[in-house]
Amino acid sequence: MNTNKNINMNVYIFIVMRILVTGGTGLVGKAIQEIAIVNQKPNVDDVWTFVSSKDADLCDFESTKALFERIRPTHVIHLAAMVGGLFTPFYISNADFKIM
Repeated sequence: MNTNKNINMNVYIFIVMRILVTGGTGLVGKAIQEIAIVNQKPNVDDVWTFVSSKDADLCDFESTKALFERIRPTHVIHLAAMVGGLFTPFYISNADFKIM
């Protein structure tokens, strides 16, 4: 048991977050980007990276692995989806199931 009362036991660890946002150029990704920029604190070094399909093919393992090795995110917000406009049903390209 430590009886020395002069030892400060408060330890502060500052972890820089590296947030990867897939689908970063879409509607929701752009909204998050605006909020992240507006709410960024001046003394916080968090890094936000917004990527699109031009940056990596998330359907390809090697491409996705290379993206993660390059960015090394601590957090991921996954918004990427295949969109085809108003007349393409969402479930056709984003889910792997059969409708009977």
